[in-house]
Amino acid sequence: MVQDTLDGAKSKRHRYAARHLAECPSCDNVIDDYGSFPVHAQFVEALKQKHRRKYGFWELVARKVGPERSFSQQSLSVRNGDHPFCKLGLAVRAGR
Repeated sequence: MVQDTLDGAKSKRHRYAARHLAECPSCDNVIDDYGSFPVHAQFVEALKQKHRRKYGFWELVARKVGPERSFSQQSLSVRNGDHPFCKLGLAVRAGR
């Protein structure tokens, strides 16, 4: 969803995409193998390189994560894979 929003220049969705991007690290502790997908830090770095000029989006991300915090340090209310996106990812990987 984040990549689709940025690739498609859907600025009205930036708020939602920033929130989703900030929530992604909460799934890290339940993902054992990313397979062919990049780990979160690599994904964010690729987004930053490709969409570095989308200042409004990155400002929203900084507000969600906090300007002084990295994605790995954030304390979101969703932990231990309880977020629906984590569960969806686990189901997709399991072939359900």
